[in-house]
Amino acid sequence: MPQIMIDDINQERIDDILRPKLRLFMSVDLEGSTALKNETGILPLKNMDEVKSKIDLFPGWHKAIFEFFYEFDDLNRLIQSEYSLFRNIHGQPKIENPKVFFPQIWKRKGDEIIYSVEIIDSYHFVYCLIFFLTSIAKYRENFGIESQDVRENDVKATIWLAGFPLVNTETAFINPESQIRHHSRSLSTLNNLIGLYRIDNTDDNRIDYIGPSVDIGFRISTLANNIKIPINVEVAYILSTVFDVGNENPNFTILEKYIKFNEEKTNYKFAHETFYDGEVNLKGVFDERGYPFFWLKAPFRNTNPLHQNKYFSKSCSKNELKLYFESYFKARKNFLLIPYLPKCDLLKHKDIKYIDYLESWKHEMNYLLKTNLNTRTDLNGVVSIRDEI
Repeated sequence: MPQIMIDDINQERIDDILRPKLRLFMSVDLEGSTALKNETGILPLKNMDEVKSKIDLFPGWHKAIFEFFYEFDDLNRLIQSEYSLFRNIHGQPKIENPKVFFPQIWKRKGDEIIYSVEIIDSYHFVYCLIFFLTSIAKYRENFGIESQDVRENDVKATIWLAGFPLVNTETAFINPESQIRHHSRSLSTLNNLIGLYRIDNTDDNRIDYIGPSVDIGFRISTLANNIKIPINVEVAYILSTVFDVGNENPNFTILEKYIKFNEEKTNYKFAHETFYDGEVNLKGVFDERGYPFFWLKAPFRNTNPLHQNKYFSKSCSKNELKLYFESYFKARKNFLLIPYLPKCDLLKHKDIKYIDYLESWKHEMNYLLKTNLNTRTDLNGVVSIRDEI
């Protein structure tokens, strides 16, 4: 590996790798897609004599899956562009980097689309939820799915949040042929830091996300159906802080205006009520001692009254949620942390032990990264997390 001079070290890049981050994940897939693929069979037709067009050469389930892929993502982009129009109307600054601000496709897992975005603050978090849920509402409208009684072509979804860099980890997946690959297997964690520092995020080199919060998202997705959208504890927590009764922040006023604007444009009003169905056992999660099943109501234009008692238990009040989270995070402190962003007022908690640990971790990682980039430089320029509070 070539020698790197002191002047080549990008301290800004190091600080970006080590700073606290919150990342939102939102998955959506066709309900009953496995059954659909098995019902239509492996081959489209019994014999080639029945082929009337080239499209007949594909199995019957192809059309439904690919319609979903393209339709949903197109709707998502349309709603994003309408939000940009809203910002312009209300004198909000233009979004400088849409690929950073708007959720992007993280990966496709079979017939599931998973979007992801790094959260700027708690209001940005809610906007991203609205974009996603409005896309579901519009998709259902386009396919004539106006109530939960219509199941064909319907979708189910899951929403979860993960904190970095302590609880979960950004991971550099680097092409073995890449010039930036490091070969010391004995220092795999350091390898990852060096990879994150040098990665260019091309198709061959990309950043992925791993950790317990990411895994929990995939676990709670098994609870999803066309009515209930499971959310993890962190999502429920932030929703309870943003929609607090006493919130008089100007950003909240703009958010309320957007909710009204979006309703007029799409016939969908963002329903932020949080429902709770008790604790469920999830394989490998919290020693299987129970995980709270919070969920949001999936967007439908009509709700069949016959389903009300079966599916819609009483939503949680903000005070109930506040008391619940105070005790829950304390009791599970070895497993998860309160969502934390130092520059966001609603997520700038004062857990000194956590902040001290984060500060020490950042200092050590900064030192390791710099010394292993073949350089000697002092640490006076390191940004202190405590200074950002």
